[in-house]
Amino acid sequence: MTQQAEAFVQSLIDGPSLRDDFQRSPRETARRAGLDLSGADLKALQSVDWGDDQLLARLRTRSPIGNCVGSDVNLKENIVPVAWD
Repeated sequence: MTQQAEAFVQSLIDGPSLRDDFQRSPRETARRAGLDLSGADLKALQSVDWGDDQLLARLRTRSPIGNCVGSDVNLKENIVPVAWD
């Protein structure tokens, strides 16, 4: 995952207004952040319930982003499993 994608996901975790934008227009919101996400990555991010405060707390404490820094892993493998725990 690129640092830009990591920063975008972290912004989704931390930013309610970005989450709202993403829910309304996921591909456009990602593009405004400079990302051209694959269909699989976009679908993975859309499958997360970004309105679930308990989930967001788990994402923050389990730090999926920190676990994949510097590796070439996709969002489905690193974000969605935490969301589905």
